[in-house]
Amino acid sequence: MLATLGSALTLPYVGRSVDHFPVQRIAAVVITGLALFCLAMATTFSVWMIALAFYGLRLCGQGMMTHTAITAAGRWFSARRGRAVSIAVLGFPTAEALFPLCFVVLSNAFGWRGAWTVSALVLALVALPVLMMLLSRDRIPSAAEVASVKPEGRQWTRKEALSDPRFWLVSCGVNAPAFIGTTIFLSPGLSRGVARLDARAVRQLVPADGHGRRLCLAGDRSADRPLFRPDSCCPSR
Repeated sequence: MLATLGSALTLPYVGRSVDHFPVQRIAAVVITGLALFCLAMATTFSVWMIALAFYGLRLCGQGMMTHTAITAAGRWFSARRGRAVSIAVLGFPTAEALFPLCFVVLSNAFGWRGAWTVSALVLALVALPVLMMLLSRDRIPSAAEVASVKPEGRQWTRKEALSDPRFWLVSCGVNAPAFIGTTIFLSPGLSRGVARLDARAVRQLVPADGHGRRLCLAGDRSADRPLFRPDSCCPSR
């Protein structure tokens, strides 16, 4: 839990790098760092190494990879920015559904240390080259896309955003899924309680989550309308 909180506190400072460096370079550094921390987890021999490895995995994996993807989608698309971001965020729940099963299979075959080693190799030898190939050419919104979007207002600074109460209201909704998911998965007491749930109750979570993902995709058009643009709800100061 301390490693998770530490990575969350570090992310606002590390995440600023996306505003100053090309996305391709940031993505390469993040994936390389994630692979190195996977190797660190595979070779741990003390508690402090486990804590350091967890910190790096949370920062580079759930933190920077998600942050870089959403930032890139918002930067590369203009008229259909809401749709692009809604598709980008689907990667995280998809990984949550598939990667635990893959890790269990790898652990049964190679042991838990071997599973972390295989994960590092896949990141370095498969994910990194594929991503570099996909990002070899930067996407620039076309003139038609830019012309179809109403010019947005002045960009707020971090201090201005943090001093506005609307930022904290929005943060409650945005951060709630992450807080709930992390608490359920990482808290031993709640994990045991979830394990004792009736099977029928657990099965109801699957279609509920699926409906939520569909609503995310269905809401992309609303997010692209002028009513939901930053300049319509956040007047310039």
